[in-house]
Amino acid sequence: MRRYINQIWNTVTIPELYYHDEGYCIDKFQNIADMKEIMCSGPYTLNNRPLIMKQWSPQFDFGSEFLAKIPLWIRFPKLPMNCWSGNSLSRIASTIRIPIFVDECIAKQTRIFFARILIEVNVTKPLPSKVPVMDESEETIVEAVAILSSTKLQTMDHLG
Repeated sequence: MRRYINQIWNTVTIPELYYHDEGYCIDKFQNIADMKEIMCSGPYTLNNRPLIMKQWSPQFDFGSEFLAKIPLWIRFPKLPMNCWSGNSLSRIASTIRIPIFVDECIAKQTRIFFARILIEVNVTKPLPSKVPVMDESEETIVEAVAILSSTKLQTMDHLG
């Protein structure tokens, strides 16, 4: 794990690592900015498996934690650019689940291929494949929702 972090997370101060017998690894970042940088730069895979990262909370219980809620990057492939602000993306994403982070490149509009945002989803509940979005002329358009993974992009329709 340490070698992976040294290679992939080389843009921040390397966090302290604490391992747990249940397979958890707690990364203690030097500051909030480093944590946000890493959380916003995903998704990550380790040995072709997704690396699920969640911000720690005092209620976390190693013995009873079932990862029903996970952070997941989604993207909106054809969202009008006037909807790319952090506030707009957050409002749109909140119709799906709980928004966590907006991709900084998207918020600053330095990358204009697609809009993406990190949301917290409950994996036991289905996700919508499309969301209604009101454009600047107050017309409602239907925007596709896609899951972004490091190996491929899947639309919600194909998740079964």
